[in-house]
Amino acid sequence: MAVLTATALTGITTRIADASMAAGSIIQVVQTTKEDSSSTTSTSWADIPDMELAITPSATSSKILVQGMINWCPYGSSHGGVKLVNKIASGSYSDTWIGDADGSRIRSTFWSYGNTAWGMPMTINYLHSPNTTSAVTYKWQWHASAGGSTFYINRTYNDTAYQGCTVSNVVLSEVAG
Repeated sequence: MAVLTATALTGITTRIADASMAAGSIIQVVQTTKEDSSSTTSTSWADIPDMELAITPSATSSKILVQGMINWCPYGSSHGGVKLVNKIASGSYSDTWIGDADGSRIRSTFWSYGNTAWGMPMTINYLHSPNTTSAVTYKWQWHASAGGSTFYINRTYNDTAYQGCTVSNVVLSEVAG
């Protein structure tokens, strides 16, 4: 029986090019994590602090698997939403994954009507096809729909000592096309 040793691999100086990986292979993974808390009362789309992340695909056929979780808490009967947006290179941000238009309803990735003081985890698993080899930057934005509504991330609305602190993240994986 042959035994392979670590020295059997010395002298290798080439590797498979990222763009020639088998379809479905994970080429690279990046992550950002938000451990502190934030709040908003904005009635227009505003950036969630520290929830922005970029990845540069190695081929135009690559897809970006966007995964993550946002732990948010509406205050009382507040309602509002969160949406995922992206930009390519130095371009403008555009919606990545939101619901269809329906009258005057606000299009978002997630929407919640409060009536709770507890955190509400929202998860995402979305496969995006940006068709570029330029940097693609993704970020989360949030929106409170009525004056006086407040939303929190990574904490409960009353933030008392017996309630927990949570964490949110975004993970981007380049998937070979």
